[in-house]
Amino acid sequence: MASRKWPQYEVGREDYIFALGVLAANFNELEGVLSLQFSMNVRIPYAAKVLIFKRADNAQRIRIIQGCLSITAWNHRDHPLPYNKAEKAAIEHFLRGYAICAENRNILLHSEAVPVGKKNRIAFYKDSKKPPHWPNKYAPSIASFRAIADSMRTFSEYGSDLALVLRDCYWIQEELGLTPIRRPLPYRPRLPKVLVPQPLVDSNPPKGR
Repeated sequence: MASRKWPQYEVGREDYIFALGVLAANFNELEGVLSLQFSMNVRIPYAAKVLIFKRADNAQRIRIIQGCLSITAWNHRDHPLPYNKAEKAAIEHFLRGYAICAENRNILLHSEAVPVGKKNRIAFYKDSKKPPHWPNKYAPSIASFRAIADSMRTFSEYGSDLALVLRDCYWIQEELGLTPIRRPLPYRPRLPKVLVPQPLVDSNPPKGR
């Protein structure tokens, strides 16, 4: 029988850990919106879309959508998406924001979290992909941490609103037999900030490094 009381994990301040949980939940929602954009803009049978989306990583998913956006009318073998220049730019903006959110999420959730300093803040250490593969250190403030989580919610709402606008204008008659409605594009939010590693000078890397 499992103990009702957890041991005292040394994971740092509760506000950081709570923000990390919110970040994970917000990204899951954002990934669902990318799935919506993928389903709407990759015009192939539904079963094929589901299979491709599940097997592709985020970079591949983005490239597939961008490839569909780049199809032009001169190639008669393909069927270009009906969007105008502003609508394509709006989708591209969502994809750029998603890519940054995905990178920030991967850094924080695939890192080793280490409490540091008198205030018990958390630093995140993730091995570099380049030789000599020393760990990169990321130490966002709690305000920056929350801003990263908030940006995921912001782009989730933006991507969802954008999908509804495009569906109502171009696909609602085909899907539901309703009269198309053209509405303004949603407000375009600023791109999130990319997490930047800090130097390891005067810092304590994780044990065993």
